[in-house]
Amino acid sequence: MGCVLVDEAQFLTRAQVWQLSEVVDQLRIPVLCYGLRTDFRGELFEGSQYLLAWADEMQEIKTICHSGKKATMTVRVDEHGHAPRRVQEDHPR
Repeated sequence: MGCVLVDEAQFLTRAQVWQLSEVVDQLRIPVLCYGLRTDFRGELFEGSQYLLAWADEMQEIKTICHSGKKATMTVRVDEHGHAPRRVQEDHPR
């Protein structure tokens, strides 16, 4: 086996990330993981947290925001592809 590729790595558990690190360290097989660092609130996913902590190397794939600047957050969208807006309870509509 030449290498292991993991997509959507943010959904890995701590145990799965540890197992992948063992594949690298014990079997000497490279593991490449792709996924999001944080959710739409800016909080680390479990898989991302341990990948960042235990990775031998990290290469960020830069994404560009609609403003032309580096994108740093993801957005949650509804079933129509629109970002839901939060309405304050005490704010008149």
